[in-house]
Amino acid sequence: MYQCNVEFDLNPAVFYPKPKVDSSIVSFKTLERKSGPDIKILENITRAAFSQRRKKIRTSLKDIISEVDLAQKLNIDIDLRAEQLSVNEYLRISEYLERQN
Repeated sequence: MYQCNVEFDLNPAVFYPKPKVDSSIVSFKTLERKSGPDIKILENITRAAFSQRRKKIRTSLKDIISEVDLAQKLNIDIDLRAEQLSVNEYLRISEYLERQN
């Protein structure tokens, strides 16, 4: 488990070119485990999810995890898009996949 905090928001004006989205700096604190998530697994999940950002995660993550595992075992709404998932949901997916290996 992790404690995730939004430390502060970044205005789009601080970037060039200026994006059409707001950004936030997020911190993670491990609560129960001594080690963090498997970064490779987390990277693969986020890359797949955001590479097809306008698609629902049921489609963008289909090669990584089944709809059944997402919906029933992890209780994640498979009709959401990548940007709608919380950081904790991405971490839960990563931990689940790590346990499967």
